[in-house]
Amino acid sequence: MGKTLQKAPKISKRDLWLKAYLDSSNSLTFLNKTESARAAGYKTSNEDHPRQIGCQNSTILTDKISKWLDETGLSENALKMKLVSLMEAKETKFQTMKGELDPDKRAAGVSVLSVASQEKYNNAGVPYTETDTLIGIEVENRELQRRTLDMALKVKGSYAPEKHDHNVKGEIKHSHEEALNRALAQKAKLAGGSDG
Repeated sequence: MGKTLQKAPKISKRDLWLKAYLDSSNSLTFLNKTESARAAGYKTSNEDHPRQIGCQNSTILTDKISKWLDETGLSENALKMKLVSLMEAKETKFQTMKGELDPDKRAAGVSVLSVASQEKYNNAGVPYTETDTLIGIEVENRELQRRTLDMALKVKGSYAPEKHDHNVKGEIKHSHEEALNRALAQKAKLAGGSDG
């Protein structure tokens, strides 16, 4: 008797969407609801439809997405801990100074990165050595701390929702289609004028 061929199970578009959404190697679709819907092959006639599909899929698949986030170290708790560590962010500022820095008089957070000496001659032709020292100074990264605090407050809902003005002010520019029609009309007028 002949063997029966088994068909591979059909993958739903929603599963394709999830695969694209969680594909960290694809910068276009990774955690992008709209582009993941396009990549999953949803046929749309409306430009806004992929965004709507992406939002629906995200809502329906919240548990699977949360599980994936937890497995990859992006759980809610891990993100909170990262946020806390960013509140203590430091940065290194660099400065060049004349002379050498005495190690006994160096302040905390200051490190010597390089020392360069050059022999020079004064106006009388007497040699002397000029030394430049590059130092690194570890300081609080206030801008990153401010942005982190801002993000934390938004996540916690401590800010009132932002209001966006969607009203158009001033003159509305002509569309590309209108500009093309004007250019074609002018070209036709010029072509017609050269015949007569």
